[in-house]
Amino acid sequence: MNQQARERKIDLIYVGDSIVEHYEHQGKEVWAQYYAGRNALNLGIGGDRTEHVLWRLDHGNIDGITPKLAIVMIGQNNGGKNTGEEIGAGVIAIVQKIRAKLPNTKILLLGIFQRREKPTPERAVLAQANEIASKLADDKMIFYMDINRIYVQMDGSIPRSLMYDFEHPTPLGHRIWAEAIETKVAELMGDKPIARGEKFFVQGHAAFVILPPIKSANSPIPWVWYAPTLPGLPGNEEQWMFAKFSQAGIAIAGIDVGESYGSPDGRALYSAFYDEVTQHRGFAAKAVMLGRSRGGLMTLAWAVENANKVAAFAGIYPVCNLASYPGVTHAAGAYHLTAEQLSAQLTEHNPIDRLSALAKAGVPLFAIHGDSDQTVPLAANSGEMRKRYEALGGKMQLIIPPGHGHDMWEGFFQSQELVDFVVAQAQRTNATAEVK
Repeated sequence: MNQQARERKIDLIYVGDSIVEHYEHQGKEVWAQYYAGRNALNLGIGGDRTEHVLWRLDHGNIDGITPKLAIVMIGQNNGGKNTGEEIGAGVIAIVQKIRAKLPNTKILLLGIFQRREKPTPERAVLAQANEIASKLADDKMIFYMDINRIYVQMDGSIPRSLMYDFEHPTPLGHRIWAEAIETKVAELMGDKPIARGEKFFVQGHAAFVILPPIKSANSPIPWVWYAPTLPGLPGNEEQWMFAKFSQAGIAIAGIDVGESYGSPDGRALYSAFYDEVTQHRGFAAKAVMLGRSRGGLMTLAWAVENANKVAAFAGIYPVCNLASYPGVTHAAGAYHLTAEQLSAQLTEHNPIDRLSALAKAGVPLFAIHGDSDQTVPLAANSGEMRKRYEALGGKMQLIIPPGHGHDMWEGFFQSQELVDFVVAQAQRTNATAEVK
């Protein structure tokens, strides 16, 4: 390590124990994608505790280098030997040592990963250490992130698919780790975020696909069709659920159709995108549509015209009613109509007025929508859709978190009910297709 530091340009260092070291093994493909091009040096050594890292920092590990960023994740091996206060103090000492020796280097401190399949007293110790160390962040030179939520399930368990021994990440575990911190890493490095998945164009419009790490060579790929796909969306908020979909073998895809508000132009682009991924990329014939806010309007407007291509619909405070949001006056331009003309033709375009085909096809619906939403009111959107859909004989599950509006509450984006619904419908549809 010391020799590498002396012999080549180093712009990023990753300090830790075997969890970091395993980027050279289980995570080598992820390292090549996210860090090799950034002149990164892996300073992870198996078995190291905080005191070992402090010794290394004083004995050449970071001498003679001026990296832009140091990512630090250390302390798990102290879990069975020290208190939370002692571990937190050790992590703080490491960060302070790096600041003293590399004053121009920014530091991204990661919360210590939890371990063991089920909750243990040791986890509480590590959580306490994280809380203590997190207070060192000043958001100027020292930054803190805890991404344990992507590994620890709602019941407190850690799946073997993400940590093969309930301690060290699998290849998928390394991927979702790198993806979860990439936006912050790019910001602190002063470069552009490395794109997830593949980006391409359909009729001149940007599109993306994120393939699951493992897929059957003989079966179509189950997939979630996410909207809106716009600059900055999907965002960091979706990371948790996207990781769950990938873990379940489900792809995520979407296309940027601009602020089309479910218009015929937007629907035509959706059809072109559907043809691209199903005819040329091996995706399943039926998609699970997932719309966040106005993405609900985009996905539902296409779904009601293509019920035979839809496995299910799920929404996070989705727009279901064009008259409610953005309103006829605001949307008219996207339809190449005047407000008066769109009002007269509203039932021909408004998805909430066109649900019968979905109900007839037995397409299940799901939404999570707060009762205090002033931007996309519950009553006029998800609430009204459920009433109309059930009157048509369809089934819709609606979760209403009390006191929440059109906001970034974590419960909207880390809804286990939503994930369970999407995964079940994607897998059910694919299983049916394989039988046929």
